[in-house]
Amino acid sequence: MAHNHRTTRGAPCDHRTIPDSISSFIQWHICTYGLFRGYGVSSCEDKSALRTDTKAESITKLYLDVDKALNKDQAREILKDLDAMIETNLPSSQKPTNLAYHLANNSSVEFWAKSRKVKGELGVEECVARNTRPDSRVPGDENDEDPTPPASPRSDVAHLYQEKEVEVIHI
Repeated sequence: MAHNHRTTRGAPCDHRTIPDSISSFIQWHICTYGLFRGYGVSSCEDKSALRTDTKAESITKLYLDVDKALNKDQAREILKDLDAMIETNLPSSQKPTNLAYHLANNSSVEFWAKSRKVKGELGVEECVARNTRPDSRVPGDENDEDPTPPASPRSDVAHLYQEKEVEVIHI
């Protein structure tokens, strides 16, 4: 997953041409508007990293990092604007059909929202709950007092759900 991707603010960027894929569009959006500092995309089903051959229908989660603290209304407006730009600027073959946004920022709250253009049965709660919190280790019958701590969660966003409140908003 490209969640740790960072776009250098001074990096050259062609603002005249709006890209024709969701990943390049987000890179362009970061470069052009400077609001988001990084992003990641994945699928609820397989957690796969976005590849150049990934079909838009399989993109279900878009993770965005913001430099400042946001309240719920600000987060909603940002995601509405981004959702409208995705709808307006991307060709139909690249518009995700099941999309949930995760907006990380400098406040104690992370925001999840489902796209208004959703077709299908993607549930934001399902995306948030599946493989984002560390599994609690079930003690075995043989050694209930094992001092070994549970294994670290595999999800690269698991720490967000341990440290911050996650609020589902509607855009």
